[in-house]
Amino acid sequence: MFRHPHEISSGKTSSVSLDFLGFNADGPLRATQFRNKDELLLNSTKIIEFWDLAGDARYLKTTIYGLTSCSPNYCIITISGNKGILGTTEEHLLIGKGHFYSNHYCLLQSFIVHKIQVRY
Repeated sequence: MFRHPHEISSGKTSSVSLDFLGFNADGPLRATQFRNKDELLLNSTKIIEFWDLAGDARYLKTTIYGLTSCSPNYCIITISGNKGILGTTEEHLLIGKGHFYSNHYCLLQSFIVHKIQVRY
């Protein structure tokens, strides 16, 4: 969820972004059915919040602010398939464990990983 032009050009989130997914008895609601997010939230019986936080080391303060200000039930950490777990990823894992969040991990772009890079 990029908000700024420099995020689009670099491909890295540098701020805290928030988006919603609303549900009613019939299932998920489409944001295009409503004029704005307020209407979506008012017509939803269940709401899921998505907080997109920065993953780059230079935005660690922003990431910590996002994690501590929203009290999430789950923390999903995406891991690049070709780079694997880096130092920053380990820091994010420790921050999540320190706040007792239920961590989930998502491996992205696993198709670009060579067999030599895969470790068990």
